[in-house]
Amino acid sequence: MISGVYFIKNRVNGKVYVGSSVTMRARLNKHRSHLLRGVHPNEFLQRSFTLHGADAFEFGVIEECGKDERLVREQWWIDHYSSDDEAKGYNLIPTRKAQLYGQALSVHQRRGWAALSKEERRTIAKHLMDPEMKKRSQALANIARATPEHSALRREIAARTVASEATRKKNSERLKALWQDPEFRAKKLLDLTVGRNKTNARRKAGGEIVSSASNMKMQALDKEPAR
Repeated sequence: MISGVYFIKNRVNGKVYVGSSVTMRARLNKHRSHLLRGVHPNEFLQRSFTLHGADAFEFGVIEECGKDERLVREQWWIDHYSSDDEAKGYNLIPTRKAQLYGQALSVHQRRGWAALSKEERRTIAKHLMDPEMKKRSQALANIARATPEHSALRREIAARTVASEATRKKNSERLKALWQDPEFRAKKLLDLTVGRNKTNARRKAGGEIVSSASNMKMQALDKEPAR
């Protein structure tokens, strides 16, 4: 149960990943396990690990520190190694300042929320259940998603993760394996049926002619035996 900052280093190209945890050894073991199984959430690091192999990577502790200061120390070492630069490291998040601010704000908000009675909390949160508020929030979210900035951000994330050939291949193999499970297959077919019915209902309500193409596809899937 040692708190502090740790590193994962590629001995071949010198790139470094910097992280922190209140249980460093356990976190390092989790990183190693995910990388060996090919399921690490950091696709940038995972691709490099898969390419160079486990023997090319070193896992270790940079420094021990208190849990209250570990994020500050983590950011110091990220800056020291420039590990948020793709040419030098594997850290996808460029800075911890936002996280530090969010963490402090969260503590402040939780303290204030805890001081309120149940009735006061319900009064404050009542607007969140308002249908008009939900519609307005959804409309604002749709506007934000339609901006060029949002599209550029999604493209950047995709280029680092799902757009890679290795990721597409892994996802394809995983889906093929899952499709052999009768329960998974039945659930997916049910989801497709529900989605098809909702789409047809919306089209009929709008006076559109419902194409039979999707229905034919669903019928073929229903009859198709598990491979």
